[in-house]
Amino acid sequence: MIASERRSRRSSVSSVALQWLLDAQMSRASLDAITIATDDGLVVASAGRDASDCEMLAVVAADVARGGNGLASHNRDTVSVFGFEVAGEQLYVAMRGGDRSKHSTVATLGVEGAKRILS
Repeated sequence: MIASERRSRRSSVSSVALQWLLDAQMSRASLDAITIATDDGLVVASAGRDASDCEMLAVVAADVARGGNGLASHNRDTVSVFGFEVAGEQLYVAMRGGDRSKHSTVATLGVEGAKRILS
C-alpha cells in the first residue's frame, strides 16, 4: 500500500518548512498558539495570533514538561507540552487554546515533522 502525502506545500528552507508545519497544526486544532522551543526557553519556530503568547509558551515549555506549574497565564491547565530530541538537543512542542482533545495528535504530527525538517 502506498502512503498518502499529507503535505500540500514543501520548502527546502528549514525556517519556512517549520512555519508551514506549525501553521497547519494550529489550524488543525484551532489553537491560539503553537511553539517549538529549546530547553532554555528560546523559540525555534512558532505560529499564533500574538508573538508574545508564542514567546511565553517557549519560556514555560520545559518547566511544564517536567511537571512544573509554568506561569499564571501559561500553566499546566492551559498549556500542553510534548518533548522530543533532535541531534542530541531537547526540544518541545508547546501549544495553547483550541480543542485540547486534538493536542496529542497535533503534537505527534508536529514532532514527526520537526524531526524530519531539522534532521
